[in-house]
Amino acid sequence: MTLYKFRLAPGSRLLQDAQVIDRLDDGWDFLAQAISLWHLVDPARGAAVVALVDRVSNSSEGPTCFAGEDLAMLTQMVAGIEDAIRGAGIVDRNGRVPPEHLAELKRQIPAMDLETERTLDDKTNALLEVIGNADGLHEFLFEALRDGCVVVNK
Repeated sequence: MTLYKFRLAPGSRLLQDAQVIDRLDDGWDFLAQAISLWHLVDPARGAAVVALVDRVSNSSEGPTCFAGEDLAMLTQMVAGIEDAIRGAGIVDRNGRVPPEHLAELKRQIPAMDLETERTLDDKTNALLEVIGNADGLHEFLFEALRDGCVVVNK
């Protein structure tokens, strides 16, 4: 699912009156990937992101909309994944996963692409690709927050 960055019309809280500023294709999937990465290195933080997403998702009958403090909290909570992964020693200094750890890591991070016809060298970079998605999500959320927008899952 796509995440959209909306700028609400002045004085309005209605999405019908909002302007789409940007979109992040597969953004909802990237959020799920960020959560799985946090569960890998900081399960409490992963659980906190899930709780926030669940609360926001269940708070309205329409699309999930992150705004204000919820958007600020989500932006902060998804930040720093790459540093945490590196700090935990899951990847080497070049960002590669040791080949003997790929299968186990795939069970924990389903988004890692190990099934396609790729070289082993490419597969050792698969975790970095997922981290890149999470970093792209963080950048999208940060820009939305900075620009006074709301982020909607549609």
